[in-house]
Amino acid sequence: MELVLNIVLWVVAVISLYFAVFWLLVFFEGGSLPHKKKKLDSFPFVTIVIPAYNECEREDTGEVRGVVDTTIKHAMSLDYPQDRYEVIVVNDGSTDDTPRVIESAVKQYAGRNILYINKCQNQGKHAAMNDAIAIARGEFLVSLDGDSLLTPDILKGILPYFVSDDIGCVCPNMTVMDPRTFLEKVQWYEYIINMFYKKLMSHLDCVHVAPGPFSVFRTEVLKKIGGFRSAYNTEDLEITYRLQKNHYRIVQALDVGVQTKAPSTWRAFLRQRKRWFIGATLNTLDYRSMLFNKSHGDFGFIQLPLVLASPILAVVILSTLLAYTLKGQYTLWKELWVIDFDVWHYVRSMQFNFNLLDIDFITLIASICMLSITVMVLVASFRTAKERLFAMDKVIPLYFFVSFYYLLMGFSWVASAYDIVRRKKLRW
Repeated sequence: MELVLNIVLWVVAVISLYFAVFWLLVFFEGGSLPHKKKKLDSFPFVTIVIPAYNECEREDTGEVRGVVDTTIKHAMSLDYPQDRYEVIVVNDGSTDDTPRVIESAVKQYAGRNILYINKCQNQGKHAAMNDAIAIARGEFLVSLDGDSLLTPDILKGILPYFVSDDIGCVCPNMTVMDPRTFLEKVQWYEYIINMFYKKLMSHLDCVHVAPGPFSVFRTEVLKKIGGFRSAYNTEDLEITYRLQKNHYRIVQALDVGVQTKAPSTWRAFLRQRKRWFIGATLNTLDYRSMLFNKSHGDFGFIQLPLVLASPILAVVILSTLLAYTLKGQYTLWKELWVIDFDVWHYVRSMQFNFNLLDIDFITLIASICMLSITVMVLVASFRTAKERLFAMDKVIPLYFFVSFYYLLMGFSWVASAYDIVRRKKLRW
């Protein structure tokens, strides 16, 4: 049994180390360098769509969010000619105070290019987006979540990345809005590192998700490929897969930013990750024809296999750690039972014999390599994002992120696998 566990752990370690080294090499090849940009000589018309559903208080998790009115204010206050963009707010059958908040916010901008669509029945974010696309006048269309805040110059900063017709989408740098709780601060680290990896993916044209908080699409391309789909409530991931399938490029920019509200409770966090992970797995299986398909380059040979490997690795790692833990507990209780649970005698009889020959040097070297790569990625991510890696109020969250966060991700993957087996559906 122990031999099997050791083999499994080594297979997982080799796969993990392979991907870690791969992305590190991409970084050294210039993967974090900016993409080409063009000068914005004119101001193309832009449509900003804000789909909203229970943005005040989530009925399933009880999480209070309440920034949709501020999101609308930011969208209407951009440093961009007022007559060159419109905002369409879609309430998708909210059951909380969201409709009233939106109506009050929209009234403040009477006479401006802002339209409010109030749907009585919830149909999903994809339907809300498609309702807006049907009437959108913009050459470019922005998907903006109702819990995200924009910088005034975001359109002027992101539109120059559309340097060629094959670029179907451009994504900005995304950070956690005003992290206050322990969980939000942990996610603050996660988002910065994830944006760094997405920039590396963009270097190889294998970005696999255009995030809902803010992504800019060519409206013509969206209509050409058929708009958004439900896609297991991960429409932002599926639309990216479809763009990749039709050989459109997705560019990740890091010099243009948007802030988004991260889950503040563990329940909301788990719900969000389960939705993400289930959607990633099922959508990848739906697009399995792209796997190891040379016409899709690194997206088919690196990104999609990594998406499918992630839940498998997570389940294997957690299962193996659980097996080792149970084995150690069994041995301890057996030894205590032999001495009639005389704990003091057990402690006194413990011997700490250290011998260099007992060290598993191969495992030690592999661990040092993984730790070194982790530190290098952390430093590179924060240097690229121009953020401070060490902050007094984030020391403990940083330690948790480095030491335990990926175990938490593993637990989320296991919970997602359980929901997939049960065929449980999650709402957006």
